[in-house]
Amino acid sequence: MKIIGVTGGSGVGKTLVLRMLEQCGLFAIDADTVYHTLLERDRNLQNELITRFPGIETEDGIDRKRLGNIVFTDAQALEDLNHITHKHVMKKLRALLKDAALRGARAAAVDAAALFESGFDRECDFTVGITARQSLRVSRVLSRDGLDEAYVTTRIKAQKNDDFYRTHCTFLIENNGDLDSLRENVARILEKTKILEDVRKH
Repeated sequence: MKIIGVTGGSGVGKTLVLRMLEQCGLFAIDADTVYHTLLERDRNLQNELITRFPGIETEDGIDRKRLGNIVFTDAQALEDLNHITHKHVMKKLRALLKDAALRGARAAAVDAAALFESGFDRECDFTVGITARQSLRVSRVLSRDGLDEAYVTTRIKAQKNDDFYRTHCTFLIENNGDLDSLRENVARILEKTKILEDVRKH
């Protein structure tokens, strides 16, 4: 099974690109969804996070905003969070991909902001980096998460800059908010990778 890894910072439109790839016939997995599901249900992950970041535990599980406030202003804390979460999330991703392959999927798209940090890029045939202007990113995150602007701006500034994705990704897409342009870029990538040929053969 061929795999396209989709990556980029908060608010660039990774999920939108993932949905477009899914509509083209690829099996799609959102690593953020996997992470949040594990955060709610996986006691091993919860215990590791609570041990490393005291004070984030609530009656309902983990206070995600409090955790975010810690890690987005402390480089070592962010590295520690990544180390803990990547092993859990990537293990689940691999299991989901294996199951999809056994059920006949020929190509998959994985949306993972931490594609390179986790080392999952080495398991991808191609990687797509998505970028966008900071103002667009902030407005997108605010609209979907209901967070305050100062927190969102701090979160985005703590993430990798566009040059990282230009250097490390097979393809780069700038999401300027034009859906038609975004679809054209996704179609161009699928044409270049010839992944749809595998999908259509089965």
